[in-house]
Amino acid sequence: MHCHLIAAVVSAGSASLVVSSVCTGQLVHFELIPVGISSDAAPFTGAAAGDLDGDGDIDVVANTGNRIWMFISSGGAMPTFQRVELAVEPEQPSSVVIADLDRDGDLDVAASCVKIGSQSMAVWYENLGGAPLIFSRHPINVAGQSVHVIVADLNRDGRPDLVSAAAQGSASAMWHENTGSTPLSFVSHAIGPPRNHHSVATADLDRDGDPDIVLCGASPGDSSWFRNSNDGQTLTEEITPIGNLTAVHHVLVADFDLDGDLDVVAGSPIIGPSQVVLFRSDGASNPIFAPAETIGIDSSETLAQADIDCDGAVDVISAAIQDNKIIVYRNDQNGPPIFTRVVAASVTKPNFVSASDLNLDGLPDILVTANNDDTVYWLRQIHCSADLNGDRVVNGGDISFVLNAWGLCP
Repeated sequence: MHCHLIAAVVSAGSASLVVSSVCTGQLVHFELIPVGISSDAAPFTGAAAGDLDGDGDIDVVANTGNRIWMFISSGGAMPTFQRVELAVEPEQPSSVVIADLDRDGDLDVAASCVKIGSQSMAVWYENLGGAPLIFSRHPINVAGQSVHVIVADLNRDGRPDLVSAAAQGSASAMWHENTGSTPLSFVSHAIGPPRNHHSVATADLDRDGDPDIVLCGASPGDSSWFRNSNDGQTLTEEITPIGNLTAVHHVLVADFDLDGDLDVVAGSPIIGPSQVVLFRSDGASNPIFAPAETIGIDSSETLAQADIDCDGAVDVISAAIQDNKIIVYRNDQNGPPIFTRVVAASVTKPNFVSASDLNLDGLPDILVTANNDDTVYWLRQIHCSADLNGDRVVNGGDISFVLNAWGLCP
């Protein structure tokens, strides 16, 4: 898991090859790089990545409590980012997401909002193009506070919908159905009763072809999953194992044990014996989830998922807010999987993480924001030059690669 100087010698008769400065172990190494800061010293609470200006590079959108900022990438292996104000948002944005909501070929932005008394649980910003980029604000008028918004096509009509989680029991979670109209409008549908939700995820848990909904919350009973049995028109609440956990702030859904069905990972920021846990599905049409299996004991404000080490298994990334660290839990591909804890960076009070390849080098990077910090950070995953055959492990296979390519030295 670290780098040091070694020398490997392969001999055949009088021939030899020397390889030095080799990284040992699986290659998971990060460099913490500032993307940009807010102009008013306000801390960021969320971020998303995508090619907003259509130039082939990955840009960043991030929100503070009253503004949404764009950071436009210069491109290349080590991009720099130009800060541009996307909008002043009076409804206090709590999270942002990027998608082509109006299907006009460019990426739009949506935000959840938490202002008390707000009439907009979610807002979307239409990308009008131009240089600099211009966005037009469109509120989605539903009373309540929303802490998290995601994109999902719940009714499988080919149009990206929005799903938002409501906070403090102020309203139900909502499915904002994309009507496809011109100008674009959304029809909002309540998902269950009002509860204190923190996060929402969508995936086909019962494997019937349509995306189901997982909601997590602050108290036992605030977390549940909803079976989508009629293209979004019938959402039936089901018993979920994460309902017994307290203060769940984020959920992920993926096939973590590589058995072909979707599992759930939940994270909590409250200090305790088990803060990041895995619930493995049995794969049935009415899935039963195994009791919680501990992934990590670090506090977790938010989670993200990606195959960080490119080994074919989904790893877990955690903003360990009480531990002041960004943690990567590497999945060993076994069933049940064992996760190895890797500290990717030390960051004071991190409140958000997401995965994206910002420099397009084929390696997942990590976006980070933190409480009391006016900076968005890029955790750049670093190549090791000793991985000569590109299999992400440094071993004798790299020496064999050189020998096969060039032969032995005369």
